[in-house]
Amino acid sequence: MKYKITITGSGGDFGCGSISEEQYDFWSDESNQQYLADALQESLDEDLLEVPAEAQFSEHYSQYGDVGSVTGIYEDDFHILVTDPKGTTIFSGTFSDLYALHEDSEDINTDDSGELYVPFTAAEEGFYIYWEDFRSGTYIETEIETAHFDPLKLKFEFWDLNGGTPLYSKVFYEDLELDTDGGSMDQTYLQCSVHHNG
Repeated sequence: MKYKITITGSGGDFGCGSISEEQYDFWSDESNQQYLADALQESLDEDLLEVPAEAQFSEHYSQYGDVGSVTGIYEDDFHILVTDPKGTTIFSGTFSDLYALHEDSEDINTDDSGELYVPFTAAEEGFYIYWEDFRSGTYIETEIETAHFDPLKLKFEFWDLNGGTPLYSKVFYEDLELDTDGGSMDQTYLQCSVHHNG
């Protein structure tokens, strides 16, 4: 039997990548910081700010991820709906509702996990851009085929994002990773910052 799984909420794409010292020096200047997100989206109005050639970004912000990047949905703004082929609701609730079903809290998380922190203590000494592409909407909308859907068989890959609200990236049913291609999350805003590690 096919079951439809829809997970909605807020989260986004988050990442960190290496930049040059010249880029750091220019964009760490307080008067230039307000234009950083526009520059990384390749939409900066050159009449508003003249950027020296050595401080310009050659790529979209999403390409700066050599230190790490993750896409996910926040634990505290997360709703899951499971329906059968007739449209009957099998499960509807928040992550907390799902968590409460588990006798052992460890059962809901996979063995894999990740973290992304500022400053990037695990990275080599250097200069970095950190970007947060906040989004909301449908993270997962997919179907799975199983004889009987059991919400206790859902598992999640946990990410620690700067010690804040837990972020969940991958979702599994038994050993099957759920496809995120059917989701559609709209950007709410982009926040970027530059950092020196060392």
